[in-house]
Amino acid sequence: MTDEAATLVLEVIARPDDDGVRAVLADLLQAAGDPRGELISLQLLASRGNRDRDNRIQELLDTHAKSWLGWLRDAAIACRFDRGFLSRLALGSAWASDDVRWDDAARDGALATVEDLLPGSERGAIYRKFVTSPAMPNLRRVAVYDTASLDALAKSTAAIEHVACDSFTSDVAYADEDRQERVRGRHIAYRRARGLDPYDLTGDDTDDEFEDAEDTGWINTDDPIARETHYRQLWEVVARKPWVTSLGIMLEQLDHIIRLPWFPRIEALTIGGGQVRACLSRWHALGRRRMTLVPVSSLEPCERRFPWDFKIEVIPRDRRATASISGEWLIMPTSVLEALPPEVDRIEVERSSDVIAQRIRDAVARPGVEVVEVPQRANNFVWEIRDGVRSS
Repeated sequence: MTDEAATLVLEVIARPDDDGVRAVLADLLQAAGDPRGELISLQLLASRGNRDRDNRIQELLDTHAKSWLGWLRDAAIACRFDRGFLSRLALGSAWASDDVRWDDAARDGALATVEDLLPGSERGAIYRKFVTSPAMPNLRRVAVYDTASLDALAKSTAAIEHVACDSFTSDVAYADEDRQERVRGRHIAYRRARGLDPYDLTGDDTDDEFEDAEDTGWINTDDPIARETHYRQLWEVVARKPWVTSLGIMLEQLDHIIRLPWFPRIEALTIGGGQVRACLSRWHALGRRRMTLVPVSSLEPCERRFPWDFKIEVIPRDRRATASISGEWLIMPTSVLEALPPEVDRIEVERSSDVIAQRIRDAVARPGVEVVEVPQRANNFVWEIRDGVRSS
């Protein structure tokens, strides 16, 4: 990469919302025969709905994503590229938690453009390395789900805007997971040493007399006191983070946080739990904030694993509002859409299938409301693991 191109990359990092800088960089790289330039250019063209363009983007990622990811290719289970650069990252690796390669990955230069960091399959101790890393100046959306990730939020110097806090895993629960994994490993070794199917997939073995002193059976890992303490401390941290203007929560947390003194600065809420009608009915009471309803209020995954996911966004605009509806809606009754606020005069249905789109149109059709069908959002700017093998 030339000095001029390197300078423009620094400009991209410093001004992540400036598409003009990216366009100039794209031209420069394409002139030099660098495929990254073509990726930037294609993604700047808003490829939504253009199949040929999307296919070319995927082809570029299949060929070059590994080299563009550097150390991160072995530290992630999935990621997304936006306007030519890494924007979302889900952590996950076979590395042990104390492996020094995690430290190298947390310093990788490709992190500089990441805005969304998902824990993926990793616990908070690994997640904390990245959230607090100086290599992530543009980090905007994070998850808080255990003690370590809460500590990471408190220590992060990034201007984090969105915090997803849909669940809590206690240290006791982690310790029990470790115990079960140790017992499982010893059980497999015991069976293998005796010539038995180590995983007992057939269920035909009757002579397995394995006993383990550490296998104490079921342990109650639900600690309501620890969970209550966790959320109290979380809201105290959020109060000290003025950049946080968006939250991902489960519905049961809502009544508490709306009474907190910092809640008026929250501009957007992502609410999980599946109680769509109840949430829609509270839109006015919540001050007509932007509201997103999803099954689980964690950060949206990099990859689509569950085709029956649903998503409803109510987006205020002056005195009216737009509703955006997406997902397969295989488990969600469309009748809940009757509870959409009366201010909604435009409904955008992201088409996933003709049948689902028609069901939604039938459910929400009402006088004075424009129902439009928009192309399915492109979801192929992804690098992910499938069946235990990283795509190339």
